[in-house]
Amino acid sequence: MHIDVLAAPGELEWVELGGTLTVVIDAIRATTTLLAALEAGARRVHAVSSVEEALDLRRSIGGEDVVLCGERGGRQIEGFDLGNSPLEFVPEAVAGKILVCTTTNGTRTFRECEGAAELWLGCFRNRAAVVDRLTQAAEAAEAGPERVVIACAGKDGRLSLDDLLCAGLTVQGLRVALPDLEAGDGARAALLLADALGAPTSGFLASTAAGASLVGIGLRDDLDYCAALDVSPSVPALLGGGFRLPETSDGEETR
Repeated sequence: MHIDVLAAPGELEWVELGGTLTVVIDAIRATTTLLAALEAGARRVHAVSSVEEALDLRRSIGGEDVVLCGERGGRQIEGFDLGNSPLEFVPEAVAGKILVCTTTNGTRTFRECEGAAELWLGCFRNRAAVVDRLTQAAEAAEAGPERVVIACAGKDGRLSLDDLLCAGLTVQGLRVALPDLEAGDGARAALLLADALGAPTSGFLASTAAGASLVGIGLRDDLDYCAALDVSPSVPALLGGGFRLPETSDGEETR
């Protein structure tokens, strides 16, 4: 297996994702929040790039089970049901619901990666689960992926240190599980960062650009949640046009 890390979304322009297993990371906060939503019982989450797309998709799906969620500048979008704080996504708010989500960075990157053979979501909370499933995939003989790409959503088009650390910790785990792992320069750079910094803390996340922006608008508690490492066994995947937990799929059409 060959793995590489794209440190910022602009790198997607130069990489062919067809045939790859791609993992998108937006640790503060989109991938963390979507994981929280699905673990709280959401049926599926549709990620869209714009507010207009979100409103159109809600009308298209119809019914009372559609929840609009997302942010711009870290704050809940006016007229939406929920923002992008993982602490909001409790069973009382989302269980059994279809979510339509748009965020400043993460959901745009999701859309840009839809050409991958498989598309997963990663964050600090499910880092070990992602490593385990990638290891299982690599050991699945001819069925395993030859190329894995970890795409960091970044912040405002630029590198985000929290995403790169999460990517590096993922490569770090894979290096232990798969001694023959081949790593590109991006993966090696992320690994060096992970080896130097180790596990995240909420204080470290607060020092990053993405974390500092949340602190500035009174959402410091989100960082405590985002910094928890290896606490979730779940890996959301794109199935049937929406993100779901494959192990709890409700049998609807898959990708």
